[in-house]
Amino acid sequence: MILRSATGLVLFLVVVVMLSLPAAAKSRDPIRFVRGETMEQQIFVQIAGMTLEKSEFKVTYVDIDLTNRTEAMASGVAHVFLEFPVTDAKDALAAARKKRRVRVLGGRLRNGRNEATLKVVWEGMQAKWPYAIKVIKTMTFPNDELRALAARASAEGLSPEAVAADWMAANVPIWKRWRTASKNWMTP
Repeated sequence: MILRSATGLVLFLVVVVMLSLPAAAKSRDPIRFVRGETMEQQIFVQIAGMTLEKSEFKVTYVDIDLTNRTEAMASGVAHVFLEFPVTDAKDALAAARKKRRVRVLGGRLRNGRNEATLKVVWEGMQAKWPYAIKVIKTMTFPNDELRALAARASAEGLSPEAVAADWMAANVPIWKRWRTASKNWMTP
């Protein structure tokens, strides 16, 4: 009898622990980030990708034809575009949103929908990587800090990956806050 109740307690605790862990990746497929054109964009993309990798997602980086960026996002060729310029593709973005092919997660500065660049994701991410969407939604990054990181990369001849790795090591509380805050949000 004691063995049964101890086994039941252990099983109960295992279930409780499993349910409390973040439901990181529903899919083990890699999340494809659009790399970006400028050094600032590439650094932000690397920081976002590294943050998701800390949550055990697989991440890859892709280059797309920027003249057809909305279609690349809507078709799932790319999954995340962190610096989507609203003015360049306003009509195409609106049409893709209306057809529920892409989702806007706010801007990089304040998560506002009226910013010059938006975080845009492929609509299929909701089914494949819902936690990743929440993490990306919580991310904000000030322009002056990105400019300083890009200037450092240029001055020291560093890659976006190296600068992002240094930033991640020096700013653990910030990227952990993005991950933690996202666990408490309602479904995006």
